[in-house]
Amino acid sequence: MVEREPPKWVLYQRQLDSLKLHELIYNQGNPLPHRDLNQMIKKKFDAGVWQIAYTSNYEERPRWSNEWILTRTRP
Repeated sequence: MVEREPPKWVLYQRQLDSLKLHELIYNQGNPLPHRDLNQMIKKKFDAGVWQIAYTSNYEERPRWSNEWILTRTRP
């Protein structure tokens, strides 16, 4: 994967329950490319390279996670 400089701000919607369902139904249980994107973003947070500016669970429902993450990728 080629990494390029991201925009200064990224609004990321993470729906891991929905992603898992789509992997089971449409990809025989194998990870979809969106899973790699989620892992790359998580690594950036864990390493402190990107900072979480705001999170929201807007429109989250029981058994269906819906997380919005406003991310600052550089000063």
